[in-house]
Amino acid sequence: MSYVELFDKDVMQRQFNNNQLLQLLFDDSVFPIKRKKIKYPKKTVILMENQTHDALYFLESGICAGWREKHLTLFFGEHDVLGMNSILHNEPSSLTVTALTKAVVWEFSKQEVMMKLMHTQEGVFFLYQDVRAENADLLLKNSMQAEDTEVRVMGNIIRLGRLYGEEKRDTIKLPKIFTRKIIANYSNTTVTTVYLLCKHWMELGVLAPDLQLCVNKPAVREMMTIKELL
Repeated sequence: MSYVELFDKDVMQRQFNNNQLLQLLFDDSVFPIKRKKIKYPKKTVILMENQTHDALYFLESGICAGWREKHLTLFFGEHDVLGMNSILHNEPSSLTVTALTKAVVWEFSKQEVMMKLMHTQEGVFFLYQDVRAENADLLLKNSMQAEDTEVRVMGNIIRLGRLYGEEKRDTIKLPKIFTRKIIANYSNTTVTTVYLLCKHWMELGVLAPDLQLCVNKPAVREMMTIKELL
C-alpha cells in the first residue's frame, strides 16, 4: 500500500476491515497464533464489565448486546469483534457482552493478537479502524438522543432492522430478539412508551400487526422525516 493510500478513507475501510483482520489472524505463514471455535448458547455472558479478559472474539454468526451499567449501548453482529476496545491484556472490559441469540465465535489470545499485529507493518491500522467504527456508531446513537422520542424510537428500529434484519423494497423486518423492552433500553425510554408508540403505529399501518417488528417504509416517510430512510 502506498503512503498516499493511507490517507484514503475508502482504502482504509477496504484494506483494514474485520474480514481482513480475521484473514491475517488465520495466516500461519507470519507469526502463527492459536485460535478456538466456540458455540455459545443464547443469554451467555461472554465479557463482563470492569473485569479483565485474556481473549477477544470474532463473531462468526449470531447477535450480541453490549451493556454498560445496565444500559444497552452497542450491538454486535456477524464479523464484529468482541473485546477489541479493551485490547490490552490487563485492561478491563468497558462492556458486559451477552449473546442475544446462539453465537459462534473464534477465540484468540489478546496478547497474541497484539504481538501479531506488531509483527506486521500496518497492523496498527486494524485497531484504528475498529475504534473508528465504534465511535461512529456511538456518535450516531448520541445524535438520535436529541430527537423527539417518536423519531428516536422509529429511527433505532429502522437502523437495527437494516443492520440485523431483513429489508425489502417497502419493508424492514427485525429479528424476534429485538423486543420492545430491548428497543426501549437502547432508545433510553420506557417500555410503556415503546409499547404505546408501537400500538399507535400499528393503527396507522406503519408497523405490521405482529409481535415481530416490521416497518412499512412508505408509511413512515409520510409520517415523519428520518435520516435513515433518506
